[in-house]
Amino acid sequence: MDHHEINTEKRHLSYLPWSPFLAGAVTAISDFANLSLVLELMPNGSFHQLIDQFGPFDEIDACFYYCNVVCAIGFIHSHGLVSRDIKPANFLVGHDGYLVMTDLGIAERVGKGGSWLDMGTAQYMAPELIQQGYPTGRAVDWWASGVMLYEMLTQTLVCLTATRNHIHYRFSEDLSNVYDFVSSHSRETVTNRYTTTS
Repeated sequence: MDHHEINTEKRHLSYLPWSPFLAGAVTAISDFANLSLVLELMPNGSFHQLIDQFGPFDEIDACFYYCNVVCAIGFIHSHGLVSRDIKPANFLVGHDGYLVMTDLGIAERVGKGGSWLDMGTAQYMAPELIQQGYPTGRAVDWWASGVMLYEMLTQTLVCLTATRNHIHYRFSEDLSNVYDFVSSHSRETVTNRYTTTS
């Protein structure tokens, strides 16, 4: 994270009230060369590590973790923020096993001007973050949450390609038959997350 992203995260965390689903700022430390943001202790690593070690999850465990993600996204959205970088690496596992969102370094206020193009991590980006001309808003976080749910259930990404245009093509065309082994309810839940409307 660069200084700008740390300052952005500090500003957002100062504005937001405490939530059990968001890692709060304890203090900020700086010297002539570095700026560090100290967050609440989350001793069990990242959700990305948990998926790597124990995934794929059964539908009950995936439902539990996905509900944590929904609570975190719902909390920041209720305060007018969009993360724009929802992914397993940006969720930490707390001492009680619940997920806690972290890294609001590129978060933005809903309705604020400026370009949202290419914001986030390529494999989790909604089409409106990849191609110009689409309206942006809260839906970009819900799209990424659907990618996360798919990853929880399959331990793979929807698309493992390096080019963003190809990621958009795969998202648009290939979702119907890539997870035939999960229940119809889970397939419907994942598919319903892929929306481009706010």
